[in-house]
Amino acid sequence: MKTRKIVMLTMLFTVLSMVVALAQGQRGGNASPEERATRMTDRLKTSLKLTDEQVAKVHAVYLQMSKDMAAARESGEDMRTSMQTIMAKQDAELQKILTPEQYKIYQDGRKQQMQTRFNGSGGGNPSN
Repeated sequence: MKTRKIVMLTMLFTVLSMVVALAQGQRGGNASPEERATRMTDRLKTSLKLTDEQVAKVHAVYLQMSKDMAAARESGEDMRTSMQTIMAKQDAELQKILTPEQYKIYQDGRKQQMQTRFNGSGGGNPSN
């Protein structure tokens, strides 16, 4: 009887571990730069009501950013400095593409995202 409980608990723990691992993988931890760019562009397309022309330009910006981030990770550079530079470049490019109203909504969303992440309630994958 005791052995049976141990086996059942072990199986439960294994299943839960697999569920967590699958959920983390679906968030894009191992996504290619193209997949990340598409996912981020889709978010902005919906939230900012982008035109088709803007979608193409935003996707190009996010694709370049994703490639730059992947290269920075692989190079072993100072990640904080690299990411700040990449994000500043991305924001400057997006400001050229978006209308002033869209850019304000974008900035507000970024601020909220950063607050959520720093408050510890984001639940996101910190390796992204």
